[in-house]
Amino acid sequence: MTLSRLAKPFFFCISNTKTCKRNFFLCKAKERLSEFDFNLFSSILNEWETNVSLVSCFASWRKFVRTCENSNSSSLHLLSFNVRGLEQRWQDILLLISSLTLDIIVLLETGVIDLSFHEKIFSNFKLFYQKGENRNGGVLVLVRQVIQVSRITCKIPNVCVIDIKGDNELRTIGVYASESKTWTWEDLSPFISKKCVIYGDFNVDSMQDGKKAEVLLNWADDYYLAQIPPDTSTSLRSDRVIDYAFARGINIDIQTYKGNTTSDHLPIISVIPFQVNYQKLGKNVHWKVFSLFSEYTFSFWEVKWDLTSLDDTYNDYIQFLFLLSARCTTYFHPDKYRSAIPVELRIFW
Repeated sequence: MTLSRLAKPFFFCISNTKTCKRNFFLCKAKERLSEFDFNLFSSILNEWETNVSLVSCFASWRKFVRTCENSNSSSLHLLSFNVRGLEQRWQDILLLISSLTLDIIVLLETGVIDLSFHEKIFSNFKLFYQKGENRNGGVLVLVRQVIQVSRITCKIPNVCVIDIKGDNELRTIGVYASESKTWTWEDLSPFISKKCVIYGDFNVDSMQDGKKAEVLLNWADDYYLAQIPPDTSTSLRSDRVIDYAFARGINIDIQTYKGNTTSDHLPIISVIPFQVNYQKLGKNVHWKVFSLFSEYTFSFWEVKWDLTSLDDTYNDYIQFLFLLSARCTTYFHPDKYRSAIPVELRIFW
């Protein structure tokens, strides 16, 4: 099926049974599509056949819809979370990502991680990892792909430093300060900039920890860092506020996340007023896959057309076309784009 009744079909199918039709389409698709397009078509076909209803199929395709992002934004949404072992908690993070709008995620006490695995899991983010001093330490900072960011070299264990690009630069530091840390607060001083935010688990409650709190706050005062704690305790074990932020040259909002987690720390959510420039994404709609799958589903829509419920069927069909086009679309960063070399030129290579 094509959008125009007069258009030439992708190919004509003479098979009668559903199984024969499926195999026929797959066979022809393998002959006529590139390897990538064939795999994409096979995935879409599998999703179409395994979903129990049109509604559930549409729901699975809706996640591929991307709204047009503004070229800039006036604020960043950040989550800082002591996960106490990322290998055990990555599903918690996926749930948080799906339920919150997050630009930056600071994960603390991650333990030793398989970075290549998590790059696949969090494919919409750039990952910056700093190992800890023991197998339980480690800091991982995730930044949305569309945000321009650069990493600052830092050899302090459990400290990850990045610069967010916008009208200005925002220095963002993730810190896990374990009780047994071998470094001092003063070691962080060279990384403090005019516009800077530090998020972390400091293992210091400024109201309860006496001398330890005094040392930390005196250091912060020396570098004009304002402590910004959340509204409630963050440690479920000790009922203390030990996860918070310091800021310099910028005002931020912060609060404790009220949802459930499997860690013994509650995440903190923060909004940073900062004009950030997004990288624009290029896109490629695989129209051959779209056309082929539209043709494959011709008989389905032919049966559904019913004059008694014409409006409902029409709305369903429009949704189908829109969501199928989204499912057939891939996105890429223009700076990573490389035009394909035609086959007739590759043979001379």
